[in-house]
Amino acid sequence: MSRALVFLLGAAVGGGLALLLLLPRLSALGKEVAGLRGEVERLSFQLEAQRAENKALLEEARRAKEEVLRLKELLEKLKEKAGLPPEGQGGGQGLHASGWTEVHALALDLTLQAYEVEAALLRAREARAREGWLAERIALAARPGWPLAVPFRVSSPFGYRASPFGGGLEFHEGLDLAAPPGSPVLAVKEGVVEAAGPLGVYGLAVLLAHPDGYRTLYGHLEALAVRPGERVARGQVLGYVGSTGRSTGYHLHFGLYRDGVALDPWPYLLGGEAWR
Repeated sequence: MSRALVFLLGAAVGGGLALLLLLPRLSALGKEVAGLRGEVERLSFQLEAQRAENKALLEEARRAKEEVLRLKELLEKLKEKAGLPPEGQGGGQGLHASGWTEVHALALDLTLQAYEVEAALLRAREARAREGWLAERIALAARPGWPLAVPFRVSSPFGYRASPFGGGLEFHEGLDLAAPPGSPVLAVKEGVVEAAGPLGVYGLAVLLAHPDGYRTLYGHLEALAVRPGERVARGQVLGYVGSTGRSTGYHLHFGLYRDGVALDPWPYLLGGEAWR
């Protein structure tokens, strides 16, 4: 065998051995490359998802800004109705920003203006209500047979109501008529004073007995002007508006009963129900 052939055989055997030794490393490199390719694909998908999310957020910010601007336009109309100056004439100043920063600033400005408009509308509504309320109550109080001859408001009607002292619903057996303290309380009908003095939750109170089983109750008085057994005429002063007993403020509790059953006094006061 020639030396050249021996050399070639040795080289072939050596190369094969080297290849066998490199095969595990090449396999590991192949797996590492495959893993890197998968990571690149995952990152690519993640990047696309992030871009889509950013686009959605920008679109949401645009819609939010449009909604705030729409509400701002509506608020300007309400401000005009409430008699407040428009923006730029004592109102909020225009704001310039971008993206969510501008939306947040506009929303804050809108909130502050909303409080201002709400207060102005409330004042205007109370003024209108007070004017109408005074005219109505003065006219009603001028009629004979009312327990007050001063302007008043019905602060709590007859029937079920949320307890002003907490604890859910309660049945209110009368009308609460809010009026200035010390206002004279008048008998709505002639009768006999059945009781005059402390009367449980009604504080200082007067109970009048009328014909046919009717009784009227005048509660939370600060002072009395009659005594038990006294006969009184319609319109006679029985006492004065106070806040005694179970009360949250100055008012007259006016109750109407027939044979011990509580009736809604309002129809009787308005004349819709006949006093028999």
